[in-house]
Amino acid sequence: MNEALSHPIELLAALLITLYFVLVAFRSALRPELLEVIALILTSSGIVSAIDLGLLAIGDGALLGESLRDKHTLILIGAVAIMWVSLVQTGQIMLHHYHSNRDTRQRRGRRPPVNIRNN
Repeated sequence: MNEALSHPIELLAALLITLYFVLVAFRSALRPELLEVIALILTSSGIVSAIDLGLLAIGDGALLGESLRDKHTLILIGAVAIMWVSLVQTGQIMLHHYHSNRDTRQRRGRRPPVNIRNN
């Protein structure tokens, strides 16, 4: 099996963080924040874990154990909830930087560059 596929959380986290820094560098007027990077790492963990848990709930119940075999519907609903929250949080972070256009810098109180030739 491919080595990259054996670590899906790290792969997804690296992809999301790369996309985040590309948005910050080329689209956003805001600076990157450590809290947002940590949130992206946690959401990637949530997405991959929710997929794994959902596949366990849909698949053969033998892997869940005796005590959880009857609760596969509740486990599937929990997996969908985790996936939903993770995707919403990731989308909010990315869209926050996507819609923060670089042209709005002057409206945020930053002074425009001084033109020396007109002074």
